[in-house]
Amino acid sequence: AAWCITCKVNEKVALSSDATQKLFAAKNMQVFVGDWTNKNAAITEFLRNHGRIGVPLYIYIGPRDLASGLRPEAITLPQLLTNGIIADAIAAPN
Repeated sequence: AAWCITCKVNEKVALSSDATQKLFAAKNMQVFVGDWTNKNAAITEFLRNHGRIGVPLYIYIGPRDLASGLRPEAITLPQLLTNGIIADAIAAPN
């Protein structure tokens, strides 16, 4: 959300950093962003489904298992991010 200071700091410090962007590229990851500036109903429902009433919310969903085709459970990341937190979530066994 445009008014979310924590979101802006996380974007600058962790999500848009060279290290994180290189990691995303190396892992061929897709990043999806929901902008809750205008309190979109679909995003509000997504937040509620993940036990939150506001932003920021960061979810990591690992790659599909090649044998079963299933994805692991989503990991909810902390509200304050660092490059290390993101890298650790991606490196964690599924």
